[in-house]
Amino acid sequence: SSWGKSGRIDFTRFKLECYNKSCTLGPLIVWSQIRSFIKGSIEAIKNGRPLTREEYYELGRNRCRLSREQREAAYSAYEYYQSILDSQGELWDDTDRMIQLLRCIRGASADALAKLRVKKIYVDEIQ
Repeated sequence: SSWGKSGRIDFTRFKLECYNKSCTLGPLIVWSQIRSFIKGSIEAIKNGRPLTREEYYELGRNRCRLSREQREAAYSAYEYYQSILDSQGELWDDTDRMIQLLRCIRGASADALAKLRVKKIYVDEIQ
């Protein structure tokens, strides 16, 4: 992705253009589940990919308070959302950009990393 501003999906745009209106959960709950767990959890970041449906279901109740039925609805809504991003090509959200940045850093040579002027990168809840 070119990370052009016109392709960025924020909550408002998600709600208007990418939210499956037949979902039993509200758009803010779905958005939060995608950003906090499915695409933005530490497991997703470490794996360099969103959680699978089963990985999402297996998150403990003290981390994700949604019931199994609610998680099923949230994951189906995520799949709908992601299909829109994939089909449009130039659409992205902040988690996509963060995961790509981490892939670039992981794939960079030690020499290239030594030339960076940045010593640390902090990501605070990807908001």
